Amino acid sequence: MTRIETTVEFPHGIPCKNDVLGTEHTILIDSHEGIVSFPNIPSNYKESLPIRKRLIQPNNGNMEVAFYKTLDWGNYSDSGLSCMKRCIIWFPCNSVDYKKMGDEIGKNISGYFENFILFLEIYLKKAFDSYPTCGSSAENLTRYWLWEKDGKMMDARNPTISFSVNLVSEEFFASKDIIKEALSYSNKGFEPNLTYKLLRDSIFHKNRKDFRRAILDSSTAIEIALTERIKDELSTRNINDENLTDSFLKKYHSLRGRIELLKTLNVKLPRSKKDYDEFSNMRNRSIHAGYISNHSEAEKAVELAIDTLNTFSKLYT
Repeated sequence: MTRIETTVEFPHGIPCKNDVLGTEHTILIDSHEGIVSFPNIPSNYKESLPIRKRLIQPNNGNMEVAFYKTLDWGNYSDSGLSCMKRCIIWFPCNSVDYKKMGDEIGKNISGYFENFILFLEIYLKKAFDSYPTCGSSAENLTRYWLWEKDGKMMDARNPTISFSVNLVSEEFFASKDIIKEALSYSNKGFEPNLTYKLLRDSIFHKNRKDFRRAILDSSTAIEIALTERIKDELSTRNINDENLTDSFLKKYHSLRGRIELLKTLNVKLPRSKKDYDEFSNMRNRSIHAGYISNHSEAEKAVELAIDTLNTFSKLYT
C-alpha cells in the first residue's frame, strides 16, 4: 500500500486504559480519510521490571520502521492503566497527489488533535498536564545487589522491604469507547463548547494550585451556561424580542441574578439555590485583593460547574 504517514506527539501524554493500546481508528482530516494507530504493549511485558515498562510502536498496518523503535511511545503498568506519548497517523495515497494531500493534512492536523485532546479532557474531567505528571501506577522498588568474589552478581533485595505504589483512580483514564467518541466528534469538525473549555481550564488551574483562577473560570462557565438556558427558556415561551431578552438579562445580572430569574421561570436547577448562593459568596471573596483561595473552594467550584454544565450546556458547537 502506498501511503503518507507521520507520528503525532501528545505533549503531556494521554492517560488510557490498556484496551486502547494496539487499536486503530478512522480519522477524517480535511476530507481525507486515514487511520490513527496507537502504541502496543510488548509481547514480553510480564518479564519487564517496573521501571522499564515502555510501550512499543503501533502495529501500523503491519509495517515496521526502524526509526520508530527509538521513540518514546509511553508506559504501561500491570494494573491495566497506561500513558500514551505518541501515535501514528497514515493516509492511503498515490504518487501523484501525495504532496497536495500532505499540505492539506499538515494545515489541519494540529487543530484536529487539539480538539480530540480537549474532548478527552472534558470527558474525563481532567486536564492533561505535567502537574501532576500523567502516568499509570508507579512502583518504586528498593533493590540490593550482592557481588560475589568471583564477579557474579545476585539479587539480594530484602523480601521484608515493601515497595510503594501510587494508586491512580481509573476514572481519569480513557477507555477505548471514550477514545472512539472523542475521535468521532473531531471527525465531524466539532469543537468543545466555550463553557466546557472554561471547565477544562478551571481543572488545569486547580491542578496548578492557582485556586483563584480555577474559581473564576468555573464561575464564568456557570454564568454562561445559565444565560444560555435563560435564552432557551424565553424562546420556548415565544419571547424572541432581543431587546426584551436583553432587558431581562440586565435586570437579573450577575450569578445571583441569573439564579433568581431561572427560579422565577420555574426552571429546575441541578443544585440547590443555597449551593449557588454559597458559591457566589466564595467567588466574590476570591476577586478581592488579599484573599487567598484554597483547594477546598476550588474543588467545590469545579463540582458545581460540572453539575451545571451537564444539565444546561451542550458539549460541542
